[in-house]
Amino acid sequence: MAGERSVAVFIQAHESQQKFDYFVTGLTGALCGFIAERYTASRLGVNASTLELVSICILLVSFWFGFRRLQFGTLINQLNAHMLDVLEKRGTLATSVEGAPVANASTGDIYLPEMVRALVRKYGKDAKDIEKALEDTNSSAETAYHWRNRCLVAGFVVLLVAKVLRAYL
Repeated sequence: MAGERSVAVFIQAHESQQKFDYFVTGLTGALCGFIAERYTASRLGVNASTLELVSICILLVSFWFGFRRLQFGTLINQLNAHMLDVLEKRGTLATSVEGAPVANASTGDIYLPEMVRALVRKYGKDAKDIEKALEDTNSSAETAYHWRNRCLVAGFVVLLVAKVLRAYL
């Protein structure tokens, strides 16, 4: 019972995080489009128009990091599914009767005890490789998250400065 609740809370938190990432990335892309549509070009220099252009560039970088975060999230889901598959196969084979051949009910294949031990070792190695890939991908997703947010804030600040500066120049 308690395990079911924790899984339900995890699923809800995961879905909320995904929706938030989609929202922020979509909002950033829409903001870039809106600013670019209203952008009036002028000579590059220390002026409001140049700051608006810089703001658009920073927001585009934020959009790119947001998009990368979404890609990493998809990859993490795929790696987690692969990890569960490998661990379930390994667990099923590891709990088989020692010394007796094992039959795969899905395919009809028969595995001799030596083959079972080799598959258990292979699935153990695969699980370690997947775990390393998950760690790397989680680290990349976290980096993309932080840079997306930093660029988003910087883009807003530069845009605000450009709007204020336009009033004084």
